[in-house]
Amino acid sequence: MIKAMEVYGNPSSGYTLSDSSRQILEGCRQALSEHLNGFDGRFIFTSGGSEANTMAISGSFADTIFYNPTEHDSTINAIEDSHYRNGTTIMKLPIDADGIINIEKYKEMLDNASELGSILISVMMVNNETGARNDIKTICEIAHQYGCAVHCDMVQALPHCQIDLDDLDVDYATFSAHKIGGPKGIGALWIRNGYDLRSTIFGGKQE
Repeated sequence: MIKAMEVYGNPSSGYTLSDSSRQILEGCRQALSEHLNGFDGRFIFTSGGSEANTMAISGSFADTIFYNPTEHDSTINAIEDSHYRNGTTIMKLPIDADGIINIEKYKEMLDNASELGSILISVMMVNNETGARNDIKTICEIAHQYGCAVHCDMVQALPHCQIDLDDLDVDYATFSAHKIGGPKGIGALWIRNGYDLRSTIFGGKQE
């Protein structure tokens, strides 16, 4: 933190002062990719998990969003805002008494979703209040059979689970530094190669 506070260059700029900032930022990006096996995508650093969740949802080009009703407020609020602002169709996924996605009913929903256009599915890996864990790999496998993209809030999973982004096959994943002893006010959104988002904050192109 002390080292980072002494560096003022914009890491996205081309002048010499930016070199030190860029080295720190890219070093962090490389470390995350190695730890989470995220080489088939890119990390975008944010001000926290809430901004990363909002970016994934509000920046989505999806016509319809299926979501776990026990998601973090930042995800649910972004989903509801997308509905009111953009007319996005939103549908709650079926869960059991523990807040875990019912896989059979989930598959039935997708069986009947052919007229809903492009679909984004948002399911957290580990619930931040109950600790309930969803089978993200199976959820992604089924979603991709129907051509749907998957966003997964992995903020609470990061300190407790071995995460392999390539193996789980998610398309968007959210993280937050403070859950693993990092500084508060830093998060990240991972985006799989081949997927994109529209801008939600306008200005320069730097993180």
